[in-house]
Amino acid sequence: MICMIDSIICMGANAFRIYLTSRCMNAFFRTEEVSERKMLLAFSAFYAVNTFLYLTFNTASINLVCNITGIFLLTFLYPSKIRMKLFVTVVICALNMACDVIVVMLFVDYRDGEMFSQIYQVMIVLLFFACEIIVEKILAYREKQEDIHSMFLLIVPVCSILMLRYMTKEHSSMDHDAVVASIGVLVMNFVVFYLYHLSIKAFSAKYENIILKQNLEAYGNQLEIIARTSDRIKSLRHDMKHHINEIRILAGKNDLEGIREYISSMEDFLQTPDEVIESGDVEMDSLLNYMLARARKEQIAVQAKVSLSDAGRHSFDMNIILGNLLENAIEAARQTEEKKLTVAIKEEKGVLKIHIENSYNGTLIQKGTRLLTTKKEKELHGLGLGSVENIVRKYQGEMKIEKENNMFSVRVLLYLS
Repeated sequence: MICMIDSIICMGANAFRIYLTSRCMNAFFRTEEVSERKMLLAFSAFYAVNTFLYLTFNTASINLVCNITGIFLLTFLYPSKIRMKLFVTVVICALNMACDVIVVMLFVDYRDGEMFSQIYQVMIVLLFFACEIIVEKILAYREKQEDIHSMFLLIVPVCSILMLRYMTKEHSSMDHDAVVASIGVLVMNFVVFYLYHLSIKAFSAKYENIILKQNLEAYGNQLEIIARTSDRIKSLRHDMKHHINEIRILAGKNDLEGIREYISSMEDFLQTPDEVIESGDVEMDSLLNYMLARARKEQIAVQAKVSLSDAGRHSFDMNIILGNLLENAIEAARQTEEKKLTVAIKEEKGVLKIHIENSYNGTLIQKGTRLLTTKKEKELHGLGLGSVENIVRKYQGEMKIEKENNMFSVRVLLYLS
């Protein structure tokens, strides 16, 4: 009976360990190009082989070879250089071995080939859980994607280890209560970790929906502009013979100034008030016209100049940058008396320069070198700024923030080619 209980706990603990291994790999590698089904099949196969060898032989050498070989083969699921695959394999195996050694040296009188209480195996996995959280935090910090709340997850495995240690100290043999507690602790840790990452996905999806809604509104605004422009062209075409006749009369009088004024009035008639930007990039024009129309509704004085040599390139990334920066600029400018907003975008020889300047009330929240929002939805705002920083890094660019005389300025430099 005890052997069966040991096996059940071992299989559960190993399943959680394999799940943590997959999380660790996802933290190191890009997962966009990896099929989720292929990942599930590969990690399931590794789990089956690893668990079978452990329960059948239970020797340190076989377990070590199985772990190193299996983890290294799993790295081939991800597109990366062989050097990176070897590095990740070494890191994950080293963490596993370190957790094994720490728990065994502190709590277990172990001899190779002997089956010790699987409660200690649960403790090893929980320690690996804590290490995995730290690894994700370190990698997120290097990428400047701050996630302070994830560190609170450390409380769960640490408290679980202490609780299991207390139980093993109080009970020299594995009784029914200890078995139930160890299984419960393992399930609780898995559920907490899984639900945490589900909440992160849901939060990211909420942010993506906001961006999508903004883009749809921008396209709708641009369609309205196009429709109004089309109506003006039809009206001008309908009255064209009258306009030509008027110009002919002015020409007969040799009234050059009158002709200039009349043609100028025709040009003014064709202008659509809401169409500030006509760069040739439909996506960017849509977003800019939409955001600048919002600024004018807030009585903000807008100056905008856009010059693109190659329209349509990287529009999605550019719209994320402009959408987030303009959203922040409009929010800040509308709270000031000056209400000023300047937008300058220029591309030449594969280099894109973005300069957005707005008035602000002098209130900023600063954490280290980062500027934080004063708006209510700080988490979504943080995701937005994180997206901007990620895109700037993607193009090996630079972002510079300046503030002077109640004017806030952001300059972005991107290398597109």
